[in-house]
Amino acid sequence: MAAVIFLVVVDDGSRDAMSRALERVGHQVRAFPAAQEALAAMQAGEAVDAVVSDVRMPGMDGLELLRQVRAAWPSLPFLLVTAFAEVEDAVAALQEGADDYLTKPVKMQELRQRVQLHLERRALSDENRRLRQRIDKWFGFEGIVGHSRAMEELLERLRVVA
Repeated sequence: MAAVIFLVVVDDGSRDAMSRALERVGHQVRAFPAAQEALAAMQAGEAVDAVVSDVRMPGMDGLELLRQVRAAWPSLPFLLVTAFAEVEDAVAALQEGADDYLTKPVKMQELRQRVQLHLERRALSDENRRLRQRIDKWFGFEGIVGHSRAMEELLERLRVVA
């Protein structure tokens, strides 16, 4: 059985439709009408695997939410959605750290595919990091025993070469 994925959808308009589309493929979704509410829930410790947010909303906009999420959770997949599709906005969103940028009206199949793509990408990145840590532990210099000055100099040279 696949792991449960918790998604946060923040949108002052089409959050219900996007939530239903993501729930249909097995995701658990928490929808919020405002970015401040979503951020407060995340800061309170709510488990989140990805965020889908509108760009333009009253109060905190999607770009500010993106900045705050990136500061606290740098690797969390973050997709922005907007009805105002301009190249400059898309470039700014990606430069701010958005993983993806979709235009409204959102095609629900495309939304599901993009969310899945970013969830898989994050899972692969996490697995890669864990495997690198295991390899470093098994084959790294930490496993070498030696406390003489000559051995410490050799290990330091090996670190530099590596």
